[in-house]
Amino acid sequence: MLKQFYYKKNRLQQLRGFCCAAQVNSISKAAKMMNLNQSTITLQIQSLERDMKAKLFIRNSKGLKLTEDGDLLYKLALEHLNAIEGIFDNFLKNKDLNRVNKITIAAHHVVISFLLPKYLAKFTKKYPDIEISIKNISLEEAVKKLKENKLDFIIYPDMLTDRDLENIKLTSYDPVLIMNKNHPLKNKKNITLEDIAKFNCIRIDKNLIALSGFENNFEKYNFKTNIEFENANWDIIKHFVKSDIGLGFVSTICIDPGDKEVTYRKLNKFFPQMEYSIASKKGKIHSDLSKKLIEFILSDVRKSSLLNNL
Repeated sequence: MLKQFYYKKNRLQQLRGFCCAAQVNSISKAAKMMNLNQSTITLQIQSLERDMKAKLFIRNSKGLKLTEDGDLLYKLALEHLNAIEGIFDNFLKNKDLNRVNKITIAAHHVVISFLLPKYLAKFTKKYPDIEISIKNISLEEAVKKLKENKLDFIIYPDMLTDRDLENIKLTSYDPVLIMNKNHPLKNKKNITLEDIAKFNCIRIDKNLIALSGFENNFEKYNFKTNIEFENANWDIIKHFVKSDIGLGFVSTICIDPGDKEVTYRKLNKFFPQMEYSIASKKGKIHSDLSKKLIEFILSDVRKSSLLNNL
């Protein structure tokens, strides 16, 4: 028999207050976000602690921190809370006939340029009435919009672990250095980061960097740059490399074997592979078309991987 709790407040609201406080590490911030009094959030958390017979938070210099029991409750509650919110979102989305066939996603510029076209070309032929909105924004902004239910899903490299998101690995590519066909490093077999630091590098916006560890090495080896892009893609970097303005850093996803104007060197010794993942809000209920597009992309990637291994 399930244990009965007699606290007068709504259990769902208590869990919302608890999860919100856990996300922002602060009762006052949680109260502001939920448009409630601070004392209300405090009472909600205290009632949960009494009912569960467990301490959920401890205080430190940075604010609130989940205890082991608190972390367990948070993981159990969050998925269900998101699912409940997803019911309303999904209902409104399908209730409005003008939005039934619309999918809104965000993706890294590399994904937009080299991955999405081939998937969407096939998918839109199968579902010609679909409307797809694609946003080219930073990972930080994409995650924020995803949590606010303003996006259906996102596709980015080196996705940071976030317990509010559900990540599915899509594919991975090797990091490479690209240089002009006449660059002095072209004939050097074992290029080091010290070698690279002797030449000018073309700088891409920090928010768009996909190469894990690149920023640390850029500072550590004092890489030089006289051109820095606020917003760019790898095709632009390649054009500047072809003009012999500097060295560039990309991945094997954008390599054109037939392009003789540039030379490539893999940088696996210094950087890990770039893993691209599809992420959605944990517990989110996807529309039928959104779910089909995710399944379509995953199926096509896995099929391609099998063919490449034959």
